[in-house]
Amino acid sequence: MYIYITTKLNDGYKIGIAEDIEQRQQQYTTLIPNIGFEAAIQTQYAEEIEKSFKIKFQDYRIINRTSSKSMKSEVYKTKIDYLKMHLVHCMHRFCKTVIIEDSHLAFSKNVYLKNKVNIYLSNYYLLNKLKFINFTELNDDFFSVKLKIGEITGSSALFDTGKFKGQKAKLKFKKFNQKNFKQFIDLFSKYFGKKKQYDLNDMVKELNIEEIEKTFEGYYLYKNTYISPCESSMSYISGLWFDNLINFNILRPYNIEKLRNEPYGNGSLAYLKLFNNPYPKKNKIEL
Repeated sequence: MYIYITTKLNDGYKIGIAEDIEQRQQQYTTLIPNIGFEAAIQTQYAEEIEKSFKIKFQDYRIINRTSSKSMKSEVYKTKIDYLKMHLVHCMHRFCKTVIIEDSHLAFSKNVYLKNKVNIYLSNYYLLNKLKFINFTELNDDFFSVKLKIGEITGSSALFDTGKFKGQKAKLKFKKFNQKNFKQFIDLFSKYFGKKKQYDLNDMVKELNIEEIEKTFEGYYLYKNTYISPCESSMSYISGLWFDNLINFNILRPYNIEKLRNEPYGNGSLAYLKLFNNPYPKKNKIEL
């Protein structure tokens, strides 16, 4: 599932969730030509994060007056950086980092087919000042370069008389330590805006960083809820890099054990951090 923030509309930015992000964009462009996404992140926590936005930014939600009842819409009239910061906060609260991919097919209706996905660390973690430039975009330009951290190769799912028999994906990723991550930061700082992605990928290869492979299997969580091996791979690498960035002193020193073990029931501290105390108007975070 994806949590997304669209590019600016007349009244603000629309936030929603979708199983197929490319299909959702096609649906939007029939009504709003040239609409894009400021952010589109694949995460198992998309529904919880969407709910957090609705509560935290409830005073900034535009009233929808097109129906018989006046209701708050999913369009938010506030600065885009505030929305992105909250999105990152939610990801970190679930002990995950912002990881992006160059193909959405493995996380769409093509989930049962053979797919290959290259995965990258958002340059939110690499830029000291302009943190949200190309936050979740991969373009063939000098200002969209990111750190390639691995790739996911998924097989086609096997079925027998309509019954699911299995599907696997191989996650191949680089085992960064603090030393070679700093080496990459030096390269990134030197060549950002000067080199393209494939040049930076070649430079990272020259660092001779150890590579690891893990295999994940698909399964049905419930009767109609399939967890693909690509989703499991993405969740794993996102959590791994949350640990890495704390150890590399890029993120503040979260207490990971406390975050992961804190009970997440209605009324718990973990629940209140995401779903309580909306941002008041007096903070003046409108557009």
